[in-house]
Amino acid sequence: MSNFIAGREYSGNGDRLESQQEDEANAWAKEFLIPSEYDVELSTLRSREDVIEFAERLGIHAGIVVGRLQYDQVIDHNS
Repeated sequence: MSNFIAGREYSGNGDRLESQQEDEANAWAKEFLIPSEYDVELSTLRSREDVIEFAERLGIHAGIVVGRLQYDQVIDHNS
């Protein structure tokens, strides 16, 4: 069973259900912001300094890198 809240669909346990369109948008953004050629290096980032240096080399904000690490569950959302 699912519920709709504010135009979004959620499962019975409160987890958000993603549509195919949202999955495609997430995949596009993931590749556009941090291309897959950086996946291995991205997974090795452990310090604030590592994240900042990586972001500067890619020309993106460090918050984007942190968000990606959280999305990929490399770091906790509370980090």
